[in-house]
Amino acid sequence: MDVSGPSVVIVSRNEGVMLRNTVCSILEHLPADGEIVVVDDFSSDGSSDGVQIDDRISVLRLTRHTGAPIGRNLGAARTTGNIIVFADAHVSVPAGWFERLSDPLSQSLVGAVGPAICDMADPSAKGYGLGFTGPGLDWAWLPPAGLSPYPVPLLGAGFMALRREVFIEAGGFDHGLIIFGMEDSELCLRLWLLGYECWVVPEVEVLHRSYPAGAVLPSYYESGETSLHNTLRVGLLHLGGSRLRDLLAALYGAEYFPAAFARAVDSDVWERRDAFDRRRSRDDASFFDHYGWAAP
Repeated sequence: MDVSGPSVVIVSRNEGVMLRNTVCSILEHLPADGEIVVVDDFSSDGSSDGVQIDDRISVLRLTRHTGAPIGRNLGAARTTGNIIVFADAHVSVPAGWFERLSDPLSQSLVGAVGPAICDMADPSAKGYGLGFTGPGLDWAWLPPAGLSPYPVPLLGAGFMALRREVFIEAGGFDHGLIIFGMEDSELCLRLWLLGYECWVVPEVEVLHRSYPAGAVLPSYYESGETSLHNTLRVGLLHLGGSRLRDLLAALYGAEYFPAAFARAVDSDVWERRDAFDRRRSRDDASFFDHYGWAAP
């Protein structure tokens, strides 16, 4: 089905009733010329059964567990809309979300746009984009900095919109990031290096289910080694000499460092770094000089 409106890609693994709630919320406020592609990442709970409640919804069922980055890329490949929106399978959106998010994307320098993200359990807890907090590439949600749309260092892929041509130009989500974690930060950093900015639209507030400290996380969340590997890969892909050395020093003492580092360097990371170096219009120093560190 060819559409001219937004294409929403939802990657889901064992989300239970939350997936249907998310689909219904997005569908309720989806423009008539939009579509939703649900990517079932090898779920075992049957949660994607019965979500095709409208002819604008399709389901792609994967035959193995790929994780969020690959799942999002596979979903995007099934879409035809001019704007691709990536959504987690546990969100609720307000009326008019697309019209307000799409407006900044009409500017050529804006590569991606996101809303304010609110904790579903406590909507007063809100994040307005994200920023790196130090050389180990930990990140934190940012406080509001205005009422109108404005640029931020990073956006969360829990809800993020890009023009199709920008997503294709950037190369999509990095397929070498494992299962979950850092794929949104890596893409946003890559967009900056290609000459784009990421913007937040503070008046659009999307509710997102999060997990309190100590909660038992779903099985698709990253292990310690996977999380460390993904952070290392981002650094190996994009950071210059001094910042890469600082990253390695910050992470060196971590429990899983030897295995994660070995996995990261024994991959296509060097070939991808070389290929990307030939395309970038900015370096990583310009990103950190421009945005600095966020408060942890």
